[in-house]
Amino acid sequence: MFKAKLIGFDKLEKNLEKYRDKLLENMLDVLIDTTLEIVRKSKQKAPVDTGTLRRSITYRIYKDDLKSYIGTNLIYAAPLEYGATIKPVNAEKLWIPIGDTKKEVKKFGSVKRYIQSVIKAGGIIVKSKNKENIRLVILDGKVIGAFVLADEVEIEAFKYFEQAFKEVYPKFKEAIKEILKF
Repeated sequence: MFKAKLIGFDKLEKNLEKYRDKLLENMLDVLIDTTLEIVRKSKQKAPVDTGTLRRSITYRIYKDDLKSYIGTNLIYAAPLEYGATIKPVNAEKLWIPIGDTKKEVKKFGSVKRYIQSVIKAGGIIVKSKNKENIRLVILDGKVIGAFVLADEVEIEAFKYFEQAFKEVYPKFKEAIKEILKF
């Protein structure tokens, strides 16, 4: 069997390896920059009540696969991103806290626990005289909370992740095109 060694092939092979390594390094840099920009823009666009959603947005970069994932583990993040219809599961109506009652309910973790604590303290829940769908929480003769009752609530789609991605993607695409030019 005849074996021939191409002159300069070893040098070409080393140059190709260097080129490949530099290409991957540049692509990783673009991926990291893009991911961080999408995270930043997602946080800016996310709706804010307490700031928990914004603080929960995080990312993970997989260098070997040149992939990144951006998201949050909060249960209410998906309905805020895509929109949703919320309906009561274990009650006839949704009890939606009004005004400062929201803060009080958050302290107890749920409407049910809040109501239970008020009743345990000697408080009562009454219908509003003016509105059928309003419940007032009264303790020691004072109104300390209020709720609107609803059959369902529509949550609008904020699309904070989608908007951020759409803003950043054209820059990402251009950066990759530049890297791949020969």
